[in-house]
Amino acid sequence: MAKELPYFQFEPAEYLTGDISFCSISAQGLFTNLCSYYWQRSCELTKDQFLRRLNYPKELQELIDENVIEIDGNKIIIKFLDVQYKKATSKSETNKANGSKGGRPRKKNPKETETKPKLNPTESESKGIREEEIKEEEIKEDEMKEEEIKNALTFLQTNASSQLESFTMQNKKSVHKWQDMLDSFNDKIDIEVSRGKIEFESSQLMPRLRSYCRSWISNQVENKSTSGMTAEQRKEMMIKKATVL
Repeated sequence: MAKELPYFQFEPAEYLTGDISFCSISAQGLFTNLCSYYWQRSCELTKDQFLRRLNYPKELQELIDENVIEIDGNKIIIKFLDVQYKKATSKSETNKANGSKGGRPRKKNPKETETKPKLNPTESESKGIREEEIKEEEIKEDEMKEEEIKNALTFLQTNASSQLESFTMQNKKSVHKWQDMLDSFNDKIDIEVSRGKIEFESSQLMPRLRSYCRSWISNQVENKSTSGMTAEQRKEMMIKKATVL
């Protein structure tokens, strides 16, 4: 296979958004080598053969568990390479068959029937295919962005995970109903976003979350302090509080 087609197609966007991106760096490195061996052997490679070359069973099992590759009995299956191999060999066989027939037959009246060929048809077709691939990549990126911004906390988990983790460690024990507070915060931000008051940016969302959490804790303390009061006592306290403000 190396002489007929020494390379296979690699799509960075598909790699970064695929299951392989969730694997460890060591497993990703092994996958790169695995693809090379798989392609070199015409997409015919067993698990035992590969482990004799690169004995990393833990990383190989990780690729299997994450559905990056499949195992049929002892045979390794890498679907995207199988598709490319099938296309490449099919085109090669077609070209061989046409060549054995002597190519395009001669025309009886070439001056009358000959039409001007297209300029660089292969280049034009390749350009069209590439434009389609770019459009598909843009659609995938847009879908990823839409998925990321379902709500404020999902956005922060993706774009400010360390800050969110630090915030959680500092405040979770102080909040009696943590999930209720987070859900309420999401609802508040959804309303503000719909009114154009805020955007999904870490620099805006994290300060809002800290402030909202402080208010929530303050309300908890206040509710606790008034739990034993009568309605008249709570009313009197609210009047005093309003006067101070």
